[in-house]
Amino acid sequence: MPKKKISEKNYDIIFKAMTEQFGQKALNFYGIYTAPILRVEPTDLPVIDVNERRMDFVFLLQDDTYLHLEFQTTFNINDLKRFKLYDTALYDKTGRNIYTYVIYGADITKADE
Repeated sequence: MPKKKISEKNYDIIFKAMTEQFGQKALNFYGIYTAPILRVEPTDLPVIDVNERRMDFVFLLQDDTYLHLEFQTTFNINDLKRFKLYDTALYDKTGRNIYTYVIYGADITKADE
């Protein structure tokens, strides 16, 4: 009789299937108490490639965190998304917390936080 291969991630597969099937009851079983679940969201994350990964300034602070400064003369929500990608890449590389500030020119009177 041929041997059947069992995935090395068998526990991961079981826990994911159980959590998806039983939802809130599974979370309670794990000791995780949250607001009620509305739906299961997709977990496949697309790979995002940022061609230009040059931040304006990054300072290592005395408390072992980073301060990331960006200077902008325009406001565009896509810039904020790009800065978030920069921070994610820096965090993946260093594991340090990052505080990001965007300093806008005088012509910008309103920007999202």
